[in-house]
Amino acid sequence: MITQLGLWLFVTFGLQLVELTMISFMMNLVSDLSTLSEAYIGLAINKQMRGKLIEIFHKIIDIKSISQRVDITS
Repeated sequence: MITQLGLWLFVTFGLQLVELTMISFMMNLVSDLSTLSEAYIGLAINKQMRGKLIEIFHKIIDIKSISQRVDITS
């Protein structure tokens, strides 16, 4: 969505600008918005992967702690 917003800005306003510096600025803005959207997607995926990895570690620790318990009452 952020990339689409940036492209919409460039198509709507970028080509109407006369000065080369303003066209360059608009292209940089579109590029930054594209990079930002990729970063948000990466962060969302990373959060899910980190959550799954922590869940796996918790299961491994629980299994090891259960298997290492010794009944000392008998």
